[in-house]
Amino acid sequence: MNEKNVLDSWKEISEYLSKDIRTCHRWEKRLGLPIHRYDESSSRSKVFAYKHEIDEWLQKKAQKDIPGWKAFLQKKDVRIILSAAAAVILISLGFYRFNHNPQAVPSYENLSLAVLPFGNPNPAQHEDYFTEGFTEGLITSLTRLNTLKIIPLSSVFQYRNSKKPPYEIGRELGAHYILYGNVSRDRDKFSLLVQLTRIEDQNKIWNQKYEDALDNLLRIRDSICFQIHEKILNKRPEKQASSADVLVLETMDFKALENFYIGNFIKNQSLNKESNDPFYFYHNGKHYSGKWDKSSNELAITYFEKALALDPHFAQAYLGLAECYTHYVNMHWQKEKFWLDEAEKRVEKAYSLIPDLPEYYSLLARIYLLRDTCFGEDTRPDAFEIAMEGQKKYPYSSRINSILGECYFLRFGEEGNEEDLNQALKYKEKAFEWNGQDPANITLVEILMLNREFNRALDVCNLINLSGQFPLVNTLIAEICYYNCDLQQSRRIFKTSDSPLSHYLNALFFKAMMDAQEGRRDDALDTVRQIEITSPGTNCFIEQDLYMASIYMGLGEKDLGYNHLENFFESPLNQKRFYIYRKYIDLDKNFDAVKSEKRFLTLIKRKEYKL
Repeated sequence: MNEKNVLDSWKEISEYLSKDIRTCHRWEKRLGLPIHRYDESSSRSKVFAYKHEIDEWLQKKAQKDIPGWKAFLQKKDVRIILSAAAAVILISLGFYRFNHNPQAVPSYENLSLAVLPFGNPNPAQHEDYFTEGFTEGLITSLTRLNTLKIIPLSSVFQYRNSKKPPYEIGRELGAHYILYGNVSRDRDKFSLLVQLTRIEDQNKIWNQKYEDALDNLLRIRDSICFQIHEKILNKRPEKQASSADVLVLETMDFKALENFYIGNFIKNQSLNKESNDPFYFYHNGKHYSGKWDKSSNELAITYFEKALALDPHFAQAYLGLAECYTHYVNMHWQKEKFWLDEAEKRVEKAYSLIPDLPEYYSLLARIYLLRDTCFGEDTRPDAFEIAMEGQKKYPYSSRINSILGECYFLRFGEEGNEEDLNQALKYKEKAFEWNGQDPANITLVEILMLNREFNRALDVCNLINLSGQFPLVNTLIAEICYYNCDLQQSRRIFKTSDSPLSHYLNALFFKAMMDAQEGRRDDALDTVRQIEITSPGTNCFIEQDLYMASIYMGLGEKDLGYNHLENFFESPLNQKRFYIYRKYIDLDKNFDAVKSEKRFLTLIKRKEYKL
């Protein structure tokens, strides 16, 4: 991996120069320290600097005189004074060396420690993000204790993959002690070996091996910090009682921490355009596939394919490709079975390489659900079986619990058993608890909305959006406001949403539904005509006839409304979500005037259901 050449904050710049931030500001203004800004027109813009430019500037600064300095030195009186001072210093140094041991021991306040980048004994597992993230977190935690001088991250990371002995690196860094070791993970466990060496005599003064559950990783890291201080200073830090003081703003949830490690790793490697590390391309693919828009999805496919070109046996990259392929059908970009066929091939390939990855179960179940709901292949029972098997093996996998909740939700849609809806909510809430920002939590939002828990539904949407603004989530927020009768807020969100064409058309339908509900007949009919002009073809939405029924029922044109409603429920695919759509009808105020009519009751009667 290449050395990071960019310093992307005043803090990193000041650490690199070993000066305080104020001095760096002054050097920029008065001496031309090379600082760049993302917005050159604003002095408050975020800054960054290139190490090689700063190094060149320092060399030039050392070679040429600061204005006024040369003239100052040329004064006769100054030369005499400086010569006398130099003589005094030399005499003092000679006296000191005569009376003291030449290798004086530094005071506790000046002791320094360098933490080398931890190694990964299993490099084929493509988990450099894990080792780098652990190293960076350990350096940060040690620095926060504020009792030792910790060599900055930017300095030690120059020695990633270095073959030099640790004590030699420690000398180059000017450290008194050096910490190094290996860290690796295996599913839900980790192994860690740490060694602490004194540079002066190359004596290993402490080493320890840990094996524990991943959820305990941060607690172990906390313990290492205290052990290091005890070995070097012969005392524990004063803040030992509170781990929170060391791990400020960090979570004990490993999944959340892992997502941070991955994101930070991608950011730090973003300048490495010619990387030959398949892991780099894999995690870029995961990043873009999680944005749930078509252009990002296509970029993710490119990254996964690059990862596989470098490592054809990279099982997780095959699963990443499979997920991207399912998005084409799930998001209605290209509703063709071809994508599901290709996705299933990639899942089976991943299974042949590593048989027991949790993503295998969640993705295969997703493929079978899409075959059932979008192409009527009656594969929901297969999806259910796979999801149940996966949940037994990986009870704490957010994705598996999420897809199992999806299975229960769709079975409720087809059979109308409220217990299935309760089970769907149970598993979806488990998935949300473990990974709150996953866009797959959108189904949880839908269930909460149908149960009239509108505020909780909005809270989930807002949490998903913390990981990035998703057009689908913003559309869903506007729909929640509509069904909660907050039409003004719904209009505002639909109007300001910068969304692709499909979401724009959805916004037009809801605008017409709101116009109908508020008695704005002409506006509603104008919007319907706009939909007909803008729509790429008939039935551009699965719910199109349901929305049109809502518009005409709200306008009082019941015959047109009933025609659209009958067309809607005649579709075999819509019948698979029959009881889900009935809940939507129950929420929609445009249907209030007809809910007691015989024609309506006959149309929506299926098994036992009460509106």
